[in-house]
Amino acid sequence: MMKRFRIVCFMIFMGWSALSYAQESNQSLPDGCELVGEIHLRTGNLKTDGRAMHSLDALVPKLITLGKGKVVRIEGYFAPSNSKDEKVKKSMNLAKEVEQYLRTKYNKLGLDLYIAAQDDTVDKGKRQSVRILLYAKDFSEIKL
Repeated sequence: MMKRFRIVCFMIFMGWSALSYAQESNQSLPDGCELVGEIHLRTGNLKTDGRAMHSLDALVPKLITLGKGKVVRIEGYFAPSNSKDEKVKKSMNLAKEVEQYLRTKYNKLGLDLYIAAQDDTVDKGKRQSVRILLYAKDFSEIKL
């Protein structure tokens, strides 16, 4: 009986932890965005990190289902860095590497891809990551 009680308590705790983590990560998203996926890199280079490349390739079917003309932002996060300027530069380079990979390997996505450096409101420690965001509204031309 006591063993079942411990198992139930453990399961409740794990569910609560996962829920609070998901809420915490969604709070760091810019307004009007939906998280398509996030890739964590062991190194600062996408090409040398097979696990990260596999994770990125696994996101492609989800990107394809978004449909043509959607606005997608690729945000790089690079740490550690000596200065904020260096961090922004390395973060942009990481996002650019992912954007070029997607355009080269999957040139028929039909998405508007933009790159950015992720802000530092969420501390990810010493991990490099790239997150891919979908904006709710399409930016289209207005003829005057």
